[in-house]
Amino acid sequence: MCENQPKNRRGKDKRQLLIAALERQGLSEEALYDKIVSMAVIEGDSAMMKELIVRFSPLPKPVAPTFEVDFPDEGTAVEKIDAVIRGIATGVIPADLGKTFAEVVRVGLDVREVTELAARLERLEKLLEEQNAP
Repeated sequence: MCENQPKNRRGKDKRQLLIAALERQGLSEEALYDKIVSMAVIEGDSAMMKELIVRFSPLPKPVAPTFEVDFPDEGTAVEKIDAVIRGIATGVIPADLGKTFAEVVRVGLDVREVTELAARLERLEKLLEEQNAP
C-alpha cells in the first residue's frame, strides 16, 4: 500500500457529518430528536409526523417465501436443473426464484469450467516446459 494514501478513504459517514454539524451549532443528537418530536407533535408538522411514523414502524422489506425442495447437493447440473423444474411445475418454487436457482447452477458450471480449463492449461504448460528443457 502506498504511504501517501489516506487511511480512511471514504471519509466520515453521513451520520457523523450530521452530528459534527449539530455540535458546531451547539446542539446534540438528542436535541435534534427533541426538536423533531416537538415539531411533529406540538407544532403539528405533518412532514415531521410522517418521518416519525416511518422511523417507528418502517415498512417491511419484501422477502422471498420459504420453501423446501428436494435439491441434489451432489447431483449433476442436469439433476439440479430437473429438481428446479419439478419444483416450479408443482408450485413449490415460484417461477422467478426458479429462474434464479437455474442461473446459480449455470454460474456454478461456468466457474467450474473456467477452473478446470485453467488447471488443464497449467498442466499443458508444464508438459511443454518439460519437453523443451535441455
